[in-house]
Amino acid sequence: MPNSSGARGPVRPRARMSRAPVLAPSIPDPTGHAAEDPAQAISERADVLRAKQLSLISAWQELEAWLIKHRDWHQLSEPEQARVPESRDLQQIHDELTDIDHGLDRLLLELTGTSATNRNGVLAKLRALAALPSVGNDPDARALLESCQADMEQLWR
Repeated sequence: MPNSSGARGPVRPRARMSRAPVLAPSIPDPTGHAAEDPAQAISERADVLRAKQLSLISAWQELEAWLIKHRDWHQLSEPEQARVPESRDLQQIHDELTDIDHGLDRLLLELTGTSATNRNGVLAKLRALAALPSVGNDPDARALLESCQADMEQLWR
């Protein structure tokens, strides 16, 4: 937040590790191969984006709390808020969060069209599915779930 002089510097979100459980490595591959599954690789990219997303949300919350305390943020009109120097930081965070949302949407579609080649890949797809906010209301999530089911039938028949 503000430095020792009370001035505010740019927001630099701290990197944070995802707390999502990593189940895939604990399940043996039925083929005995240690090669990385393509679905697992995509899921890991989504995990990185979700960790960045959590970090940015935390930075947003910290900055907004500071603005409320020191700038009466909610009492200001939109034009007044736009003149506050820290509003640029909020806009930057908003833009990055929007980019991450779009990136996660693209990865979901990519993951849906990627067949898992081993158990780790199937579990990675299921982890990605579980991370979605509203699986039941999302047609892409439903397609990913059906893709996982087809992969499981293929791998374990």
